[in-house]
Parts: sequence; C-alpha cells; structure tokens
Amino acid sequence: MTRRGVMRVGLLHRQARGHAAARPRGGAGEAGRPARPSGAVGPPGEAARSPRRSGPARPAGDAGRRDLRRARGLAPVVAAVALGALAARLPVPWLLIEPGRAIPVRVAVAPGRSPTATSYWMVTVAARPARLGDAWSVLTNRHQALVPAGALGGRTQAEVKAVQRRALAASQEAAVRAAASLLGIRPPPALRFGLPRDVAGPSGGLALGLAAVDALTPGRLAGGWRVGATGTISAAGRVGPVEGLAQKRAAAAAAGLDVLFVPAEADADEQASPPPRRSAGPGPAGSPGLRVVPVASLAEAVAWLCRHGGQGPPCG
Repeated sequence: MTRRGVMRVGLLHRQARGHAAARPRGGAGEAGRPARPSGAVGPPGEAARSPRRSGPARPAGDAGRRDLRRARGLAPVVAAVALGALAARLPVPWLLIEPGRAIPVRVAVAPGRSPTATSYWMVTVAARPARLGDAWSVLTNRHQALVPAGALGGRTQAEVKAVQRRALAASQEAAVRAAASLLGIRPPPALRFGLPRDVAGPSGGLALGLAAVDALTPGRLAGGWRVGATGTISAAGRVGPVEGLAQKRAAAAAAGLDVLFVPAEADADEQASPPPRRSAGPGPAGSPGLRVVPVASLAEAVAWLCRHGGQGPPCG
C-alpha cells in the first residue's frame, strides 16, 4: 500500500472515531435522533430545566374560589339593602302630615269689593303620600304623623284633594250661616272669602266663622290678638274635631300667632301636650306664648275674645 493510501485509511479511522464519540451515552432515542436527557421537559435539543420543588403544590384557583365564596356571602346583604331602599320609596295607603302654614283669612262683605285682611288665620297641615321609610321618620320627629288616606276622604292623594275642595266650599257656606245666626241676621249673600287656591278642607270653618262675625260688625272683636283657629263648623255654629292638631299647633307657633282656638273634642293626648312657644311677632302688650283654647262652638270662641280685650256688638 502506498503512503497516500495509508494516510487515507488513517483519516477514515479518525472520522469513524469522531462519530462514535459524538453519539450520546444515554438510552437510545428515536432512530437517528439523540435521546432526551433524564428530567428534560422541553422539546428535543433544549437544555434540561431544573426540577420543581418538592412538597404539595398550591392550586392556582384557590384565591379566586375564596373571592367567589365571599361575593356569594355578600349577595344576600346587598339584595336586602337594595330591596329595603326600594320598599322605602313605595307608596302606602297612608298620608304623612306635618306642620303647614298659617293663612290669613280675607273677607269681602259688599258686592264688587275685594276681600280685605282680618285678624284671623286658618292653620293648616302639609300632607303627602306616605312611604314605608316614613315610619322611622315619624318615630323620631314629633311634628310628623301618619293618617289613613281614607280619614281625609279618599284612597289616593287626587281623591283626597277633590273631596277636600268640596269640603272647603261647604265649610265657607256653613261659616256664613253660623255667623249670621250668632248675630241674629240673615246670611249676607255677598259675603265671600279670599283664600289661596291650594287651600282645601273643612278644618278652617271656625276661622272663617270668626272672620265673618268680625267683618259683619263694627269694632275690633280680635282685640289686637293674632288669632288662629282650626275646627270644622256647622250652620248652627258647632265646632268639630280635625286631624293633625299637633302639627297645626306647631305651625301656629312658627307663624307668631297669639291664640289658637281648637275643638274641645280634640284628642286627649294632644290636649295634654304643652303648647309650643310662638316666635316673635306683634300682639297685645305683655302677651305670652301661644295660647291654645279649646272651644265647642263659635259662640264660645267669640265670648273668649270678648273677655280678653275684644270690642263690638258681639261683646255687648
């Protein structure tokens, strides 16, 4: 063999040894592919990753499940609060009443004359449909009360307003007849009252009767007092009970009235409660706070005024 042939054989031998050294020592893999090292996780050819830590693994969804359980536990509370808020705004068949206004009574006697101011005030309550949430308000506010809508003549506020307007018209007619009967004269057909359009109901009858008596006679029957009154009135001059007396007393005091005539048939609890102090306002010298005077008739109210500074034919 020539020298060139010997060198070629040696080169082939060295190449064969190099291929044998490149073959991995691990277990055999697929034909023609190197076997994956023990513990390798990636695809063939990637470096083997470090093994996971020993011990129980914490599931990744635990935190999410706890949040879900917490949300489920809060759901009934949120629903109860939402339903309570909704229920508090639902109307119920009651009316909430609170202090209203003291409205001056104006009277016109002669035909074609505009009604003029007197010394008498109708004392009113403000009313609106009650809601369930008002039950707590009534317990904490002594100037509020709940009354059945039926007690004021209707099941809804619209029905109540219609009934109360008709009652006011009948009350005005009865007041004129009662005043004329007290004075011993025929009811003057031209006498009329000037009241705001939003006023309704029969509870101003006593105030209208007093204003009519004063307007039909000379002198000053009120005697310088700022006189408020509440109570229904009949053509014979009888005074009947009304709703919301406590609220009307508060309204009279806030308006600075000196006297408030109320029905003698008023609720015993309302009669026993101390009268509120009036705010500053004009009145006779040395006048105290608001005086609440129960009366059973128009004649009793007139007699009280005559005994406390009133002047005119009714006091003769």
